[in-house]
Amino acid sequence: MKRPGWLAVALAGAGGFFVGVLLMILLGGPKDAPTKTVTTVARSITNGVGVVVKVRVPNVVGLPLPDARDRLDAAGFEVDVDGLGIAGLFGQVFEGDFAVVAQDPGPTVFLVRGKTVTVRVDGT
Repeated sequence: MKRPGWLAVALAGAGGFFVGVLLMILLGGPKDAPTKTVTTVARSITNGVGVVVKVRVPNVVGLPLPDARDRLDAAGFEVDVDGLGIAGLFGQVFEGDFAVVAQDPGPTVFLVRGKTVTVRVDGT
C-alpha cells in the first residue's frame, strides 16, 4: 500500500481546519459564560514564600450600596464610599437609599485582595 504524500496530508489538514472554521461560524462560536471569581492561596514549592493572587474587581455599578459592599467584601476588597455626604454620619441606616454610579478601579481590573475599591454613590 502506498503512503500518502506530503501534499495530500497538507491538503487534508487544511480541509479539516476549514471545516472547523465553517462550523464555528455557523454555530456562533463559543458562548460567553458568567464570570466566577476564584481565589486560591498558594505556597511556593521551593521556599514557602506566599504567592500573590489577583482577583478581578466585580462590577457593582447600578447596585444598591449595601449589595455593592457585600459583593466587594466577598471578593476580598476594602470599600471606600464617596458621595454619602451627611448621610454617611448615620452609617448603615441610610445606605439603602444610595446606588453606586461609578467605581474605581473598574470591573476589568485585577487587584490583590485587601486593596481598596472606591465607589461613588448617588441618592435614589
